[in-house]
Amino acid sequence: RPDRTLGGGRSRLIKPYMGKLYYQRGERYFRSKSYLAAFRDYKRARGYGYSRASSGIAKVRRKAMDFFKQAEALKGIADDEAKRMYRKVVQILPSSHPLARRARQNL
Repeated sequence: RPDRTLGGGRSRLIKPYMGKLYYQRGERYFRSKSYLAAFRDYKRARGYGYSRASSGIAKVRRKAMDFFKQAEALKGIADDEAKRMYRKVVQILPSSHPLARRARQNL
């Protein structure tokens, strides 16, 4: 971890900056629709104790829920498009998430 390498025993001073850095990078990824990368950076920011990171994780989960709902609506009409949406959900969310499991079952 960079805070251990750069900190030199002062990791408590660097951790807030690292959390903010990962959060801001997650925001950039989210705006560019790179949701998996955004989710990873939000989780890293939360690991550094950055409080706003939880709201970023919630945004990505809501986006995955939107993809899941779109896939459910397209299920009988355009199966290829529905499978594409399910794959997005599986990629974005961790495998332990119930929505990711349901999406994987529908693939």
